[in-house]
Amino acid sequence: FETIEKAKFDGAIFQNGEIANAEDCSFKNATMNNVALEGSSLTRCLFSGAKLSILRGCNAKADECTFLKTDLSESVFEESKFTSCNFHNANLT
Repeated sequence: FETIEKAKFDGAIFQNGEIANAEDCSFKNATMNNVALEGSSLTRCLFSGAKLSILRGCNAKADECTFLKTDLSESVFEESKFTSCNFHNANLT
Protein backbone atom coordinates (compact mmCIF):
# COMPACT_ATOMS: atom_id res chain seq x y z
CA PHE A 1 0.00 0.00 0.00
CA GLU A 2 1.21 3.54 -0.68
CA THR A 3 -0.98 5.61 1.68
CA ILE A 4 -3.84 4.41 3.87
CA GLU A 5 -6.20 6.75 5.73
CA LYS A 6 -8.98 5.91 8.23
CA ALA A 7 -9.15 2.24 7.17
CA LYS A 8 -9.98 -0.76 9.37
CA PHE A 9 -7.97 -3.95 8.95
CA ASP A 10 -8.98 -5.55 12.25
CA GLY A 11 -8.16 -9.28 12.22
CA ALA A 12 -6.65 -9.09 8.72
CA ILE A 13 -3.65 -11.16 7.61
CA PHE A 14 -0.93 -9.39 5.64
CA GLN A 15 1.74 -11.50 3.93
CA ASN A 16 4.87 -10.21 2.15
CA GLY A 17 3.64 -6.67 1.59
CA GLU A 18 4.66 -3.10 2.26
CA ILE A 19 2.95 -0.21 4.00
CA ALA A 20 4.41 3.21 3.25
CA ASN A 21 2.06 5.53 5.16
CA ALA A 22 -0.95 4.98 7.40
CA GLU A 23 -2.99 7.54 9.32
CA ASP A 24 -5.87 6.93 11.76
CA CYS A 25 -6.04 3.24 10.79
CA SER A 26 -6.93 0.20 12.88
CA PHE A 27 -4.94 -3.04 12.67
CA LYS A 28 -6.35 -4.60 15.88
CA ASN A 29 -5.61 -8.33 16.14
CA ALA A 30 -4.09 -8.28 12.66
CA THR A 31 -1.21 -10.55 11.65
CA MET A 32 1.61 -9.13 9.55
CA ASN A 33 4.13 -11.66 8.21
CA ASN A 34 7.23 -10.38 6.40
CA VAL A 35 5.75 -6.91 5.97
CA ALA A 36 8.09 -4.01 5.17
CA LEU A 37 7.75 -0.62 6.84
CA GLU A 38 10.96 0.93 5.50
CA GLY A 39 10.73 4.71 5.72
CA SER A 40 7.04 4.45 6.56
CA SER A 41 5.06 6.95 8.58
CA LEU A 42 2.35 5.67 10.95
CA THR A 43 0.14 8.23 12.69
CA ARG A 44 -2.52 7.47 15.33
CA CYS A 45 -2.80 3.82 14.26
CA LEU A 46 -4.05 1.03 16.51
CA PHE A 47 -2.16 -2.28 16.57
CA SER A 48 -3.67 -3.65 19.81
CA GLY A 49 -3.44 -7.44 20.02
CA ALA A 50 -1.67 -7.68 16.66
CA LYS A 51 1.22 -10.02 15.81
CA LEU A 52 3.78 -8.14 13.76
CA SER A 53 6.67 -9.78 11.98
CA ILE A 54 8.30 -6.72 10.47
CA LEU A 55 11.55 -7.80 8.85
CA ARG A 56 12.37 -4.46 7.25
CA GLY A 57 11.43 -1.54 9.49
CA CYS A 58 14.38 0.77 8.90
CA ASN A 59 13.78 4.50 9.33
CA ALA A 60 10.11 3.99 10.20
CA LYS A 61 8.28 6.67 12.16
CA ALA A 62 5.29 6.09 14.44
CA ASP A 63 3.45 8.96 16.15
CA GLU A 64 0.71 8.46 18.77
CA CYS A 65 0.24 4.78 17.83
CA THR A 66 -1.08 2.11 20.21
CA PHE A 67 0.69 -1.25 20.50
CA LEU A 68 -1.29 -2.54 23.50
CA LYS A 69 -0.61 -6.29 23.94
CA THR A 70 1.05 -6.37 20.51
CA ASP A 71 3.60 -9.08 19.72
CA LEU A 72 6.61 -7.38 18.19
CA SER A 73 9.06 -10.14 19.15
CA GLU A 74 9.88 -11.01 15.52
CA SER A 75 10.18 -7.41 14.32
CA VAL A 76 13.29 -5.43 13.44
CA PHE A 77 13.19 -1.63 13.61
CA GLU A 78 16.54 0.06 12.98
CA GLU A 79 16.99 3.82 13.21
CA SER A 80 13.23 4.20 13.70
CA LYS A 81 11.42 6.75 15.84
CA PHE A 82 8.39 6.11 18.05
CA THR A 83 6.84 9.26 19.56
CA SER A 84 4.04 9.22 22.16
CA CYS A 85 3.25 5.55 21.47
CA ASN A 86 1.68 3.14 23.96
CA PHE A 87 3.47 -0.22 24.34
CA HIS A 88 1.63 -1.38 27.49
CA ASN A 89 1.91 -5.19 27.82
CA ALA A 90 3.53 -5.47 24.37
CA ASN A 91 6.04 -8.27 23.72
CA LEU A 92 9.24 -6.54 22.62
CA THR A 93 11.72 -9.39 23.15
